[in-house]
Amino acid sequence: MTCQARSSYLADEVLWGHRFTPLLSLEEGFYEVDYGGFHHTVPVPTPACSARQLAAAAARRDAHLYWSI
Repeated sequence: MTCQARSSYLADEVLWGHRFTPLLSLEEGFYEVDYGGFHHTVPVPTPACSARQLAAAAARRDAHLYWSI
């Protein structure tokens, strides 16, 4: 059996630094879905800046490694 769903989120619905809680578990050889946690998220360690800003900061930090003499 296959289940597929599609969804999209508005910008104000996205929680930066959060992930959805796991819904699927393997119990005694069978998969079990906990729909009670469907809308729950948990915080995860995430930089406060965007990926672009993080990459730029890393490039500035490592720039001295590429200087030529």
